Amino acid sequence: MSTNKEDKLFFLLVSDIHESIENVNKLVKYCNTNSIKPDYLLCLGDIVTIPQGSQDSKPVCEVKEKEIKNLFSLLELICPNLIYVPGNHDPQTLFKVEESPKITNNSINLHLKSHIIKDDLLLVGVGGCTCAISSKEEFYHSYHDLDTKSIIWKGYPYIDNNDSPNYEKSDEMLKKDLDKIDSVVDNHKGNVLVLSHVGPFTSNTANSYEDRLIYSGSQSLNDFLMKYENKIIGNVHGHTHDGQGMGKVHKIKICNPGAILFKRFGALYLVKNAESNYNWKIDKYEQINLIE
Repeated sequence: MSTNKEDKLFFLLVSDIHESIENVNKLVKYCNTNSIKPDYLLCLGDIVTIPQGSQDSKPVCEVKEKEIKNLFSLLELICPNLIYVPGNHDPQTLFKVEESPKITNNSINLHLKSHIIKDDLLLVGVGGCTCAISSKEEFYHSYHDLDTKSIIWKGYPYIDNNDSPNYEKSDEMLKKDLDKIDSVVDNHKGNVLVLSHVGPFTSNTANSYEDRLIYSGSQSLNDFLMKYENKIIGNVHGHTHDGQGMGKVHKIKICNPGAILFKRFGALYLVKNAESNYNWKIDKYEQINLIE
C-alpha cells in the first residue's frame, strides 16, 4: 500500500527553551542547514523561566510575553504553523483560556483547547504541571504507592497551597481542567494527539533521576489517556528535562523531546492508512541533539 503526501504529517517538537535564544538560533540554523521543513512546530512549554510564585505578577508577565514573542518569531522561521501549550515557568496570562494574549499572528495557544489538523485528526492541549514527588524505591505504577507529601517541585498553576503543597490536590486540579476538554475528545470521530507540558505518571519520559527517582508526571493525565486509548494515538510533552525519548502508557506512545535549553528536540512523523478511515498512527519518532 502506498501513501500520498496528504497521508503523512511531520511535527517538530520543541520544549523547555527557558529563554535560551542562543539555542533557538542554533535550532533555526540546524533546520536550514539540514533542510528540515515540518508541517507543524509544537512547543511544549517553559518557554521562559519565571520563578515559582512570580507567574501571576503583571509586570513580569508583560516582560516575559515580549520575550516569548521574540522566541516564537525565530521558531516561525522554521515553520509558521506554531502550536504551543504553556509550562509552569510561563506567564499566568497564557493560562487564561478566553483572554490569553495573541503572542504572534501565527501561533496558537492550545491550553484547554483543540485544533483540527485534518477532519480525522485533532490536537488537544493542556499546559502547566502538577507537583513532583520522589521515591528511593523502584518504579511505581500509581502515585497511591508513594508518599504524596514528599514534594520535590511545586506545580503551577496546579497548586493548592504554596506553603504546603499536596500532590493529590494538585493532580485533582489538573483533572478538573482535563474534564473541560473531555467532551471534545469524546465527540471527535477520528484520532487525537495530546499536547501537554507535564507528562503522564507511568511513562518513563516523566521520570527524573537525581539522588533519587523523581516522578514529575500526572496520574490524571495518565487516566485521561487510558480513557480514550482507542482514539488517542500519542501524547507529546516536555517538563522533564532528562526524560527525553519515547515511552508508553499501555499502547499509547509518549514522546518527550527534552529541553532545547540542553540542545535537545524531536521529530514526530504520523502516517494514515489510506485504506481505512480514522486510522492515524505514529510512524516514527526521532530524538535529535543540536550539533555545533
